[in-house]
Amino acid sequence: TMLPTLKLIASFVGRTAIPRAVMVGRRPQFDMRVLNVRVQQLLGHTAHRSMFIEAHPTPNNNSLKFHPGRPVLDNGTKDFPNIRSALESPLAEALFKIDGVSSVFFGPDFVTVTKKGEDISWSDIKPKIFAAIMDFYSSGSPLLREGASKQSAESSEDDEVVSFIKELLDTRIRPSVQDDGGDISFISFDARTGVVTVQLQGACSTCSSSKVTLKQGVENMLMHYVPEVTEVVAVEDGSEDESDPVVRAQKKFVEEMTGQAETAKPGGGDKAAAAAPAAAAADQEEFSKLEIKVGVLTKTWEHPGSEKLFCEEIDVGEAGPRSVASGLRAHYTLDQFCPGRRVLVVTNLKPAKMAGFESAGMVLAASDGEAHTKVELLEPPEGAKVGERVYIDGVTGEPWAPNQVNKKEVLKKVLPDLRTDGACVACWKGRPILTSAGPVKVPSMADSPIG
Repeated sequence: TMLPTLKLIASFVGRTAIPRAVMVGRRPQFDMRVLNVRVQQLLGHTAHRSMFIEAHPTPNNNSLKFHPGRPVLDNGTKDFPNIRSALESPLAEALFKIDGVSSVFFGPDFVTVTKKGEDISWSDIKPKIFAAIMDFYSSGSPLLREGASKQSAESSEDDEVVSFIKELLDTRIRPSVQDDGGDISFISFDARTGVVTVQLQGACSTCSSSKVTLKQGVENMLMHYVPEVTEVVAVEDGSEDESDPVVRAQKKFVEEMTGQAETAKPGGGDKAAAAAPAAAAADQEEFSKLEIKVGVLTKTWEHPGSEKLFCEEIDVGEAGPRSVASGLRAHYTLDQFCPGRRVLVVTNLKPAKMAGFESAGMVLAASDGEAHTKVELLEPPEGAKVGERVYIDGVTGEPWAPNQVNKKEVLKKVLPDLRTDGACVACWKGRPILTSAGPVKVPSMADSPIG
């Protein structure tokens, strides 16, 4: 009965292929076939390595769950959406060296591997995945290198609403998502708009049905139990940034190690040149990466599906007005938030749905902190030109593209240092935000955070 074992060994070293161990299909038609790997070393039969690996399909045809028959992470989860992130784990790094692997995800007792698309066959890469998992556990190496962190949503500083949202995600939603080979992580809750931001990981991050799950499952449950929630949105997965020199270097290393270096394609020079400014801007201050413009309201109305939101069209000096949603209805009436009012708008954010309305910007205002019981809009001075970009003396740099701002979480990095000073002047890191006509101010809220 050595023939099956010898075939399996041969498949690991590339001499032959073995039949598919798992039929990949959509639930509930799970084929729970098991690959029982008991491989003796080819040289010296005194030692052996043994594993019992189960491969399970997921709702995402491009992802499979691999159960090594032992714990993977003692607690929490860990997502590796790109080559750079895989540096934190020897196993993830080994899996990324397999041509066709696009992401890796560790759960409590499983490893989810996602391939790049339908053009990649599971029958081609599955034996290599089995071999990589088996080799890792035979090596005795730690799963995560020193300094790597596990996914955790817990914080002692969470308020009551955020704590309840996290509890619902952990107890009602995450178990089902993890059963499908993925995970869902809490990112943030905007008390002004009621928008909960989450991140889907593993098999769920690229699944075509994830948007339906997000809206019909996660959003409906959170809105039912937490009245403050108006919408649930998902941030993009951490797909690799081709302009990042570390990503390029790591990708080149993997290609060289696997013998799969690609020949440069004609016409690639323009793309590389376009990416060069972003790669060269490592010392650019965060504020200058945002594009914040003087705007004027041209049309405002109450959002029909949310009691917290205004919808507005804003002239920011472009060919047409910007459509923006703002969580200001608790603080302004339509007579106050009306056409002709001048505002400050962040214009290089990626458009996002807010209670079904696509918002392509963010109106800035000062508030009294997390409570948001008092809010005042930032007001450009008279004489400031509509469409001009605000600035800070000594801070230079071109604004980043919306996708780059989103991937690098630029706004999240800027907001903690945005606040008014004792004279109600809007500042970043204590430095005034200026227009051609002078500083931006609020009417009365001194020493207050801006968001």
